[in-house]
Amino acid sequence: MAELEKTFKQNGGEWKEFRIGDLFISYNGDFDIQKTHLNDRGFYVVSSGEQNMGIIGKTDLEARIFPKNTITCDMFGNVYYRNFDYKMVTHARVFCLEFIAGNLNEKIALFIISAMKFLRFKFQYSNMASWRKIQDLTISLPVYNPARHCEDDRTKRSIEINKMDCHDSATAESRNDNKDKNYTIAFDFMEKYIQELEAYLLVARLKDTRLTEKEKEALRIFATLEDSAIRGGGVESSPLLERENFANIKWWEFQLGELFEIFTGRDVIIGNMESGDIPLISHQNTNNGVAKYIKRLEHRCLFNYRNTVALADRGVFYATTHNQNFHIRTRVKALVFKEKNISRNIRLFFVVAINRLQIKFIEYSANATDKLSNERISLPVYQNNQIAFDFMEDFIKSIEKAHIDNIYRFWQNKLSAYKDVVAGSGG
Repeated sequence: MAELEKTFKQNGGEWKEFRIGDLFISYNGDFDIQKTHLNDRGFYVVSSGEQNMGIIGKTDLEARIFPKNTITCDMFGNVYYRNFDYKMVTHARVFCLEFIAGNLNEKIALFIISAMKFLRFKFQYSNMASWRKIQDLTISLPVYNPARHCEDDRTKRSIEINKMDCHDSATAESRNDNKDKNYTIAFDFMEKYIQELEAYLLVARLKDTRLTEKEKEALRIFATLEDSAIRGGGVESSPLLERENFANIKWWEFQLGELFEIFTGRDVIIGNMESGDIPLISHQNTNNGVAKYIKRLEHRCLFNYRNTVALADRGVFYATTHNQNFHIRTRVKALVFKEKNISRNIRLFFVVAINRLQIKFIEYSANATDKLSNERISLPVYQNNQIAFDFMEDFIKSIEKAHIDNIYRFWQNKLSAYKDVVAGSGG
């Protein structure tokens, strides 16, 4: 996936906000289908709710038929892709969303649905979703900048936004972007992203997501240490936890200056930078801190990602770790580990520990520039106060395995639901 995102950036890829009303046309059912109308014949009937993805049965009652490769949204904000023709009830406030560019395929639909998942948290029975309420909400989608991606390549299935002579597909206006720019939605990136996600989940499952005893132990120790700190014990009185694999673990505070050599970025004018494949880390907390991919800067340090954490300062205070060497801009620090052979998992642990300091620097006027080396973070140590790197490694592995397993189970449940519901569908 890292390679896919890198290629996307090199091809002028970026992310833009789109108004839902500019991407979809909404339709409602034309007959109030009731349970008494369900007869296990004809087309599936869609209502509101999560059970069976809103499908309540089948009917051959005369009612409007909605085409496959569309999306439904119900009053609770549940959004589902439909790869079959269907009918809808009218009493449960569920509506059909037809993409203005034409038919979706399953992979593109899954990508877009994931961008709309926030609707489930925004709406409920006391505040029901409707087309009127969601049409002005926005979702973020990958796009190509036509200045770098303007070729007549219809296999990429990029639709035209505003006016572009090099495409003849459907147009839609992005009301939230600058009017002087044109962007094409990167459908090819969406499809490849979902394909790689499917492959990744399959490989991850084959590699076994069951936790080892050491990983289980790391989770238990971390929970106990956190509980002790929350109850007021603090790191100084953190208990020594002795287990089979990790003897006498406790929290201990370290100054960042003890752990890192700290470097400050210099000003870089992004508009003057030639596009390339090196991440330029900027003063931001979006896109993992990456402002642009550029060519190597002469006379500027290219930081080794294997032993460096980037930290955006002044009103952001956001640490990130990366998977390739990078440059930094002004108001960004590079924290280079004094300890060598730092793995990705350990970098992730440190990033979380550093980001716990964010609450101190959320105001723009508050920055850590002059006192960063004196700021303290809590880390797990053994009785001799040596940092427990092996504990960090196993803890992050356990978290990652748990998330992969949850995603895999969710994906399998979705596939099973489609197979159960869609088998034999039709009119």
